[in-house]
Formats: sequence, C-alpha cells, structure tokens
Amino acid sequence: MDPHARDLIKKLLTADRTKRFGCLHAGAEDIKQHPWFKGVDWTAMFQRRVRPPFVPAFRAPNDTSNFDRYPDSREGSLQPVLNDKEAALFANF
Repeated sequence: MDPHARDLIKKLLTADRTKRFGCLHAGAEDIKQHPWFKGVDWTAMFQRRVRPPFVPAFRAPNDTSNFDRYPDSREGSLQPVLNDKEAALFANF
C-alpha cells in the first residue's frame, strides 16, 4: 500500500477524536492538504468538473444492482423472552 495512503487512513481512523484528522483545528483542510491528495484541484472537484475514474451503470436512482444481495434482517422477529407477568410491567412503558 502507498505510504501516503497508509498514513491518511491511520490518521482518519484514530480512535481519539481529539487527535483524528478532520477533527483538528483546521478541520477538513488537514485532509485536503495531506500528501495523498497532492495535485487534486479542490475547486474543480467542488464544481463537479472532475471526471470520476469509474461511473457504475444504473437504470434508476433506486437501482441497487451494483450491490451484493444479503438476506433481509430478522430483527424484530424473535419471540419475546418475557413471561406474561414481566410483560405486564412494561405495558405502559
């Protein structure tokens, strides 16, 4: 992996938010000035004049065909673990 990329990732993933890139005094400017982004024209990027390296094909704004399929979540389908007396305690909660 490129050393600049490794350094950027490490700084973005710092657990301590007070030392994490993007959360420091200069904010996002720290990230934009990182060597990994050397040569990036941020004004052109903001004005959407930079052509992306890859544009996925899609049929509609809600087309999810470019994403892997996963089974639906079963959250909320579990049987209650409280007996009737315990459930009654939470009836008006």
